[in-house]
Amino acid sequence: MSVEEYSGQASYLPAATEPPRVPVEVVPERIEPKASGDEPLLRLELDPTEMVIADQDNVDMILRPGISEWMLTRIDGSSEVIPVASVIQVGEGDLARADPAAIAQQLLPLEIKFISSSAWSEENQAAGSSTLTLLLLALLGLILAAEQSLAYWASYHVSPAGTPAARHAPNISGAQR
Repeated sequence: MSVEEYSGQASYLPAATEPPRVPVEVVPERIEPKASGDEPLLRLELDPTEMVIADQDNVDMILRPGISEWMLTRIDGSSEVIPVASVIQVGEGDLARADPAAIAQQLLPLEIKFISSSAWSEENQAAGSSTLTLLLLALLGLILAAEQSLAYWASYHVSPAGTPAARHAPNISGAQR
């Protein structure tokens, strides 16, 4: 965090399934800049391995799965809350296929239809190779060719000096032939 924007006060609200949510006060570490033009920064770090020595209850509270929040105080006294997904629950990353009947049961007032990925891709491939698509593509090519031809015919082209068009061109300089 920028020293110019944030004060040295911060707290961490661990995820909780029920109240109360007890904040953990964290003292930011000041990091001095390595280059001369950079500004000093404040770094927040919450290390559970250091907390094991102090208090086991705080470690359990911090390692609880869910959405936790950082509460930061700005220089002007206002506060900023930043939500963070702290610990992922076991099983949330499971990519096993869900049972269609269970999903339909949970969404019961809605009528849902399951489509396999192969049926979806076949439907989209068939739509992309239709005759109408090819006709529209050919029409687009003709329009682009006509546009290029009109641009060529409408532009100014200098005729070479020995051609008949150059002999019949008006004399701009005022000299007689």
